[in-house]
Amino acid sequence: MWVEVITVRTARPELVEPLLRELAALQEGSCDAAPASFACYRSLDIDNEVAIRLAWDERKIPASRTRIGVLIAKWLEGYGMVHHSIWTLSLYSTPKNFSP
Repeated sequence: MWVEVITVRTARPELVEPLLRELAALQEGSCDAAPASFACYRSLDIDNEVAIRLAWDERKIPASRTRIGVLIAKWLEGYGMVHHSIWTLSLYSTPKNFSP
């Protein structure tokens, strides 16, 4: 599993709610593949920051910016400053065997 993270920092905090409503209303277009999961996060530290996480199965899609991720990032540019990145799993631990 790898993830594609698209973060947007809007010009004003009051733009976040309309952005989230529009994002929820987006319908999947003609994409080559669908992510294994899609999640949207709102920052607790920065009122006007939202992150979208697309999780992908590495057996189906190689780790790189995807067509749907690029489309979402382009769409988010209308709201503010966008950062688009790719993440792969480096360490996995469960609470039972985790010790800092």
